[in-house]
Amino acid sequence: MISRRSLETGTALLTGAFGAVVVVSSFGNGIGWSTAGVESGTFPFIVGLIILSGSIFNLVSLLLVGSASEQLWGSRRWLIIWFIGGVLSEIIAFAWQPVGAGNSVANFSLAASVAVLCLTRNPLRPARIAALLALGAGVSLLLLNDIHGAAAMLGAVIAIVLIWFDRRWLLKRV
Repeated sequence: MISRRSLETGTALLTGAFGAVVVVSSFGNGIGWSTAGVESGTFPFIVGLIILSGSIFNLVSLLLVGSASEQLWGSRRWLIIWFIGGVLSEIIAFAWQPVGAGNSVANFSLAASVAVLCLTRNPLRPARIAALLALGAGVSLLLLNDIHGAAAMLGAVIAIVLIWFDRRWLLKRV
């Protein structure tokens, strides 16, 4: 069976490889300026760099945020937050800004869920302040119609629902 971590890593590496191919192939068309203007390989070169850097950023952020949130939530709840937050955010993304979407929205859902956990389960004041700042940033992005804000708020709502079900289940067991 393929592990979640290897699947994420493979996806990011595949996307990054595509960006690298675009960058390398644009050298053959020429990049930069000539006497006639911009060379034909310049635009693909820039797009390839964006794809490559986005893949690297998403991989690193998913490894950091994903690892921390999986330790806090467990594998099953992590997958619920990542998948539902990611899919619903993508649906909102197509309505708000139909050009481009990726796994960064799922990362934002995970990060907001960790912030909610910090607010509900961590008595340390610095952790609560950081969580409030993170959720405030998510609200700000949402007000700016940024899909990452929607993803963060979806992650927070999913976290609240999961916490509510956990408490309800614990009360029934006692």
